[in-house]
Amino acid sequence: LLIDSDKRISFPFYPTDQHSTPPINLQLNGETYPVTSIETSLSEVAADSLALRGKKIAAKQVLRIAAKKRLVDELGEDSQTSAAVLNAVFFLLEEADTRGWSSLPSRLQLIRLRLPVGMHNIALSADPYFTPNTASETIPLLKLENMLISSGQTRFFKIRLVPG
Repeated sequence: LLIDSDKRISFPFYPTDQHSTPPINLQLNGETYPVTSIETSLSEVAADSLALRGKKIAAKQVLRIAAKKRLVDELGEDSQTSAAVLNAVFFLLEEADTRGWSSLPSRLQLIRLRLPVGMHNIALSADPYFTPNTASETIPLLKLENMLISSGQTRFFKIRLVPG
């Protein structure tokens, strides 16, 4: 946001992701096993979080502009050229910091499975529709052979899909 010819405020923006995660397929001992998943759009969570913090961020930005103006004014008393250079640097470097949210995936999909006790061969795959590749084969994600599931046991596996 340009306030004056030499001052601007940057405000973060998080674009929403219109894609969904691909359907996940599970093979348990060679047989199709039903999968239910929970999906969350982290880009929507980021936008909601920003909306809640918007006034606080705007107030901080106004204080930052006032502090920068004061520095430039004080420097200008000694050197107009140095003050102009510093003002230009402040103008050019003003950019919203979105690194915290931008480093996260756009979507999160959780799958919870309740498997019977015993030794199992487990294979997870995803449908390929979310990639430019139009192949009809599924994309293998995880293959566990001879995995022993004990009563009351909990296991977690993380798989990251990157489209493209």
